[in-house]
Amino acid sequence: MPSSQGQGLRERRRRALLRERLTPYPTHMDPGIADVSDTALWIAAYRARETERAGALFQDPLAGRLAGDRGRELARKMTGAEQFEWMTVVRTVVIDRYLQEAIARGVDTVLNLGAGLDTRPYRMTLPASLSWVEVDMPKIVALKEDRLAGETPRCRLARIAADLSVDDARRAALAECVARARRAIVLTEGVLTYLPLEDVAKLVDDVHAQAAIESWIVDFSAPFLNRAVRARGVKFKNAPTRDGARDPAAFYAAHGWRWTEPRHLVVEGEKIGRPVPWPIWFRPIQALLPRRAQEALRTMLGYALLVRA
Repeated sequence: MPSSQGQGLRERRRRALLRERLTPYPTHMDPGIADVSDTALWIAAYRARETERAGALFQDPLAGRLAGDRGRELARKMTGAEQFEWMTVVRTVVIDRYLQEAIARGVDTVLNLGAGLDTRPYRMTLPASLSWVEVDMPKIVALKEDRLAGETPRCRLARIAADLSVDDARRAALAECVARARRAIVLTEGVLTYLPLEDVAKLVDDVHAQAAIESWIVDFSAPFLNRAVRARGVKFKNAPTRDGARDPAAFYAAHGWRWTEPRHLVVEGEKIGRPVPWPIWFRPIQALLPRRAQEALRTMLGYALLVRA
């Protein structure tokens, strides 16, 4: 290899390593998250804390009940809790707006895959005629049914217990969800990062096969961020995070979806007055980073709206 090419390769590797080392994420193991179900309790606790905050960006009065003592303990002990809480709050606002816009366009069905302990059917202003379907593991569905017994959703709500990683169960659940839908939108909030890319591809194809589904809210994160988080020890024993597609727009385009309206959480947080709470040690470093590195941090994670190509 000519020396100039070798130097270029070494420089690219050096920059990639620098980005990973400077990623402002936790450096220790989680406080005992056993599986994906525990992450639902943990995230619900952050929504409950936002609800109690002065100047809260949303109200989720049921989140605390759903999180319970276990969720609050996880949220309290999690290394980097301030950054994770920020991410949860900003993405909640971003997704709420996507859904409000879709419903205003005439969507009649919301399909929340891997719904966790989401409470949007209870807390958002929704048309009573809207159909909302949640799909998640039996353990999560049972917990939710128990802790929300007696509560009345603001739209027509149904829950389906299914393992989305099982092909037949996933396809049957999708068919059941949209059986009466004319215009449906899918939501996957913090779900795809736990699936191998080949399983994400299957899910993308199966969603596309349902003609009534016209759009889909998906999350994305930069590969360097995923690698950095894992390298720094943020590992959930039975819920490992995976690398997403290097070019998500191209990935979804190959499966019949068009990538639109990307919203980066760092940027959106600034717009709503909730900037990233960078760790103190990172702030002086961030100010000195070159422009490309600054831009990489601003666009490292977010959500986008997929529509049929």
